[in-house]
Parts: sequence; C-alpha cells; structure tokens
Amino acid sequence: MTVSSTLSKITYSGNGVTTQWPFPFKVLSEDEVELIRTDSDGIESVLASGYGIDGIGLDAGGTVAFPISGEPLPSGEKLTIRRAMPRLQGLDLQNQGGFFPDVVEAQLDRIVMMVQDVEEKIDRSVKVTISSDDDPDQLVAELAEKAVSASASAANAAIADSQAQTARNAAEAARDSALEAAGSVAFPVPSAHIFIQCAADGETWSARTPSEVRVAIGAVYGAAGEQLSVGYSQSVYALGDLSGTIAPDVHLGAMQEGGIVGDLIIAAPLRDGVMELRLVNGAGGGHAVVVTDYTTISGEYDPADGVAHLFRLTRYGAAKCVLEIAKETAA
Repeated sequence: MTVSSTLSKITYSGNGVTTQWPFPFKVLSEDEVELIRTDSDGIESVLASGYGIDGIGLDAGGTVAFPISGEPLPSGEKLTIRRAMPRLQGLDLQNQGGFFPDVVEAQLDRIVMMVQDVEEKIDRSVKVTISSDDDPDQLVAELAEKAVSASASAANAAIADSQAQTARNAAEAARDSALEAAGSVAFPVPSAHIFIQCAADGETWSARTPSEVRVAIGAVYGAAGEQLSVGYSQSVYALGDLSGTIAPDVHLGAMQEGGIVGDLIIAAPLRDGVMELRLVNGAGGGHAVVVTDYTTISGEYDPADGVAHLFRLTRYGAAKCVLEIAKETAA
C-alpha cells in the first residue's frame, strides 16, 4: 500500500439535485471521515448521521451519499468531506514475533495521512515568516481591531455625508421658500452692469455694477414709477470640503465657496447660467485642480497652502462653458 495523493479534503457546492459526492483520497475507516455542512450564512456544522460512505481503503478514494433521504443539498450551501485521522499509533511490534510487511506499511500510511491532515489545517491558518517575532494570535487580534476601526470610520463618514446632504437640502428649501415669499425668481446675470427693472411700469431702471451686486437677482416688484436705488445681497452657499469630482449647480446660488482638501475635478455646470465659485486650498496644499468640458480657460491655479481663487463659471446652451480663474489678493 502507498499514499499517492496529497489531498485530504474536498468541498462541493449544493445545487438542489446532487446526492453523490466523490472524494479522491484514501481513507482507512468510516470513522475517520468527517462531513461538514455550511449553510448560506456561512455557519458550519459537523454531520453525525444521515450519510453513507463507499470506497473505504481504496487508493482512488470513494463516494459519500448525502443525504440518504430527504431534500438534496440546496444552492447556497456547501458540503466538505475531509479525512480526520486520530493522532494515535496502535501498532505493537513484539520481539521475536511474526513480521507482517502489510501491517507495518499500513501504519506508515497512517502516519503520512496524519501529516497531511495537519498540513491541511496549517494551510488554513495565519502564518508569519520563519524569522518573525510576531505572535500569530496577536497579529489576528490587531487585524480584527483595524477592521473594526475601518468599519467605524466608514460608518462615521457615511453619517457625515448624510448630515451634510441634509443641511444642503434644508438650505435649498429655505432659499426656495424665501424666493417664493418674495415673489421673485433668481437667475445669474453676468454683465458690466446689472439692471433691475420695476415690474409695474417697465420704465424706471437702476444700474448696479458687479462690485455692488454680486448675486443673482430676478424680477423685483415695486410700485409704479418706483426707482430702485440700492443693491441686493444673498448669503454665500457653503459647499464644505471638496475633493473628487464636482459639477457646480447655479441653483444653489450665484456665490458659492468651499475648501480644496484633495485632488479636484471641476466638471461642466449642471445648468445654464453664471456663478462665482471661491475655493481655498486646504492645509498642506499641493492638490491638483482639473477642469473638464470648458471651451475657454483663462487664468492659472496656484496649489499653495491657503491660497484662495475665484472661479467664474459660465454655461450657455448645450454645455458651452467658459472658465475664468482669478487668484485672490489681499485688499
């Protein structure tokens, strides 16, 4: 007898049909075969009954019949067949007794099978390099702790994103309510001057320069003949920390600002209009800012720490976009 295969385990996936499961390795006793059933949740259980085994002692292995009765192993579940040799030596050679080569060889086979069973378990274990001073159990504990920490960080980030989105939604709702209450509609107007027309008679105008009026102003209703002689303002919309890709939305306001905390791609605005986007480089600077889908670009981006830029974004008709970058300087 010889042990010609290094296998000592095989795993099958259920399909709701199969009940015959071959194993391609030698086993010497039915008691030395272990069946493990794994359910769809990954829970494992050792089967004590409900199966039959053929091929005991054959070099080519044999077949497990499972289940003998009842429903076949369903999809999503697994069946593992493994050889589980007791680590015992039962051969007692007597001085001047008979010598039986088959008995000695059978015991040698058992020893090799025990080694294979142990090797199969080691191959599923956490190992360190031969010269390492690390304790495997401590290594596993540290990895588990890091996994928990990473999961908690991801959960906190998701909560923060949700809270930020809630705040943005609330700000947008408040802006829309204010506009509706005022009876006006906001729209961005780029020009050397911004003109405000009284809706009652359409004849009286008041001009304001961009330095005086830096937000979108819609139709303003007043009494007939009333001249509007003051500018109007709007709170700057806070975008928070920015990285990745953003597509500016003029509906959030014509003046928006945020901080650059990572490499940033500024895509084409979502809607036609003009807006000013003030971005301040975060601590450390060095982040790349790339603009996409703009037909004209003027100005340069300075990635240094703390530098602020004013991006003027214009979109008109089928995403034809113009971008102007102005580096902010002290007054």
